[in-house]
Order: sequence, then C-alpha cells, then structure tokens
Amino acid sequence: MPVPNPDPYPPPLDFYLQSSAVTSKIGAQSAWQQTNRDVYDNFAATGDWMRSSLPDLEEVINAGVRTCIYAGDADYIVNHIGVEDMVRLPHSHTFLLASHTDFVGRLAS
Repeated sequence: MPVPNPDPYPPPLDFYLQSSAVTSKIGAQSAWQQTNRDVYDNFAATGDWMRSSLPDLEEVINAGVRTCIYAGDADYIVNHIGVEDMVRLPHSHTFLLASHTDFVGRLAS
C-alpha cells in the first residue's frame, strides 16, 4: 500500500554485497557493482534494446478492441504515469476518452 513518505526501496545494498562475509560465502570472483558498462555496451551493440509497441497498441485501441492496460501507482519501473504519457498521442483519441477504473478481481482464462 502506498504511503506518503515510504522507506527507500530497495534499500542500499552496496555495503552488504561488498562485504567479505558475503563475497566469501558465495564465492564471488569479482567485486559487486550496480551497473557494468561493458555488459551494457555489448547489449546495445547487438541491437538488443527496447522496442516500442506503441504503434501496435494504438492500432488495437483505435480498432475498438476493449483493452486493459495494467499499470499501478506503486510500480517503481513502469508506473501508470509513464504508461499514460506513452498513450497520450494524437492517434490515441479513444484511450483519452476512457476513465480510470480500479481493477478488482481477476481476468477470466
């Protein structure tokens, strides 16, 4: 449940992950680091990068297909603000006319 001033999540783990007690127990052969530039560069060089599905989503919405876009207000990575910004384009007029609805229950299989 969201609160006005939540504790940082996830908490800083650098000290723990770099401690000799942890690194020796897991048999680490290198020091922990949050981001490895070499790994990033190798992924970027292969074309393995994010691709937008926005044109496909717009086509589905504008074709009149009833669509549920599940994005929560407490999601740290893909929250509802980013999703709303993504679909607020001139071609997504149908989406802009829709209202927010709390999702309760489950989808039928």
